[in-house]
Amino acid sequence: MKKVFLAAVALFAIGFAQAQTARFGVKAGLNVSTLTGNIENAEAKIGAHVGGLVEIKITNKFAIQPELLLSLQGAKNDYTESFGNNRYTNEEKLNLTYINIPVMAKFYVIPALSLEAGPQIGFLVNAENKYTYTEVDGNDVSTISRKNDIKGNLRTLDAGFNLGASYYFTNNLFVQARYTIGLSSIDKNDYNRNDDNDDFNDYDYDKGIHNGVFQASIGYRF
Repeated sequence: MKKVFLAAVALFAIGFAQAQTARFGVKAGLNVSTLTGNIENAEAKIGAHVGGLVEIKITNKFAIQPELLLSLQGAKNDYTESFGNNRYTNEEKLNLTYINIPVMAKFYVIPALSLEAGPQIGFLVNAENKYTYTEVDGNDVSTISRKNDIKGNLRTLDAGFNLGASYYFTNNLFVQARYTIGLSSIDKNDYNRNDDNDDFNDYDYDKGIHNGVFQASIGYRF
């Protein structure tokens, strides 16, 4: 994956040298993220992303677009059980914050529509497992909350591959949809809920856990 990313960077450098136009822009939007692979009970979690981009036009049909994005990702696990008048609710969120650098190759099918694909490397800047347990017994309600910093259990670098498309309403304003496939495992060590150091963690971090993120964005090119 590192070779693919370096090749993309080299292509970007060549394109920048040959490009006739380079346009900067900004974008922001919604993330729907989860974790796949050797993990149980991971559900999709809503997050967000924001950042900048530069589109380097190589030809009328082809462009290279590197981006720098702050991305809020992760997964969640919610469940509720009832026994008579008692109700138990468990809410867990795994909050992962990344600085992502995708390098996209763009092909313009028509002037207003581009199809895009390219590698991405991400840098983990924060990782937190948040747990809230609520017990309702008639009119009595009790809640336990806890947050764990788990950045040390996860890999700093994350490699992925993006597929997506952009539609341009004007020469400046656009919307974008993209899916990021995680290619590298994010876990560093064996890490599971039976660990005495983390009784509240409901995620099972064995080998082979990958990010998966759908993004919907709105952006503006200057």
